[in-house]
Amino acid sequence: KKDSNPFPVQFSCLKVSWAFTSLIYMLVKDGLMGDGDLFGTWTYRTVVLVFCGFILKTLFNQYLLKVLDAIWKNISEAVGVILVYFAKVMFLGGTFDATVFNAGITVVLACIAYVLSKDSGKVKKSDIGCELDPSAYPDLTAALRQRR
Repeated sequence: KKDSNPFPVQFSCLKVSWAFTSLIYMLVKDGLMGDGDLFGTWTYRTVVLVFCGFILKTLFNQYLLKVLDAIWKNISEAVGVILVYFAKVMFLGGTFDATVFNAGITVVLACIAYVLSKDSGKVKKSDIGCELDPSAYPDLTAALRQRR
């Protein structure tokens, strides 16, 4: 939160270094020291679901962590797990398991219960209410009034 670079620059630096580290680990573990089959039996649907889902999930989670706080990021990750589970059932031919679904819902509800149980007297600048309050943006309000 203290870095003065714009969010896309911070995000790119983090993900490029993470990708190189993961690539080196994958090449060593699965390529040199493993059986040489890096991707197993991936289909085109698996590739699209994994890469698009991971990119979107990571982008939204990093933005939430930058703007809000960690508990909202955890709520979004828990919701993401449920969405990925439904995508697996719908697009990859998985079977619905109520136990797995209930576990995901339990995590989401536990995170929400934690947020609701926090003391509302201490309002952080990063709380969602401050982000949605129109009075927090006086320049925007003045610009909109001038256009009328």
